[in-house]
Amino acid sequence: MSNKSTVLEAKSYFAEIWQLFKEQKKAQEERDKKAAEDIKELRASLKATAKQIRETDLKFNGHWGKLMETLVEGDLVKLLKQKGIKVDRTATNIVKKHGEQQFEFDILALNGEELVVVEVKTTLYIKELNYFIKKLNRVTDFMPEFKGKKVYGAVAYLKANQSSDRRAEKEGLFVIRATGSSSSIVNRQGFKPKAFQKL
Repeated sequence: MSNKSTVLEAKSYFAEIWQLFKEQKKAQEERDKKAAEDIKELRASLKATAKQIRETDLKFNGHWGKLMETLVEGDLVKLLKQKGIKVDRTATNIVKKHGEQQFEFDILALNGEELVVVEVKTTLYIKELNYFIKKLNRVTDFMPEFKGKKVYGAVAYLKANQSSDRRAEKEGLFVIRATGSSSSIVNRQGFKPKAFQKL
């Protein structure tokens, strides 16, 4: 075999390999492009699903929260009367502003001299309890009509985590547990509520 034919064969072989390489490269680029498109579609789908889950969760929690508030409010007048607090009226979902700050109060139980502010939670956690106590300490900033009057706090819940119910009692709050179709104050015997007022 001559050197010329060997060179031709080598060139031909090299050309075939080069052609295969180009085809493989093109096929890989197409696969990469398709994978990138699939990932983009998957991310968009996951984002849409996450948004839908958040919206559903908000709706569910919103409806569940309203149900809890209704359950607690229905028994509140009777429960507080048993503890020596006569309630003339109740109000729910009260939003009050003071300067740049805004607080929402789940349930207010009122008479001419006393106010009981009730925070309603499906599950009560220490962090939420601490925030509620902060709100209670500023109640008369947001509702100045109660300055000089007794302001009590209460937490109502289905479930208490981190011993938050015992901590609430130590902080001087009425502790209301929602059970089935009713609710009850579960403070220990001899409990005296703390009056929260800004001095």
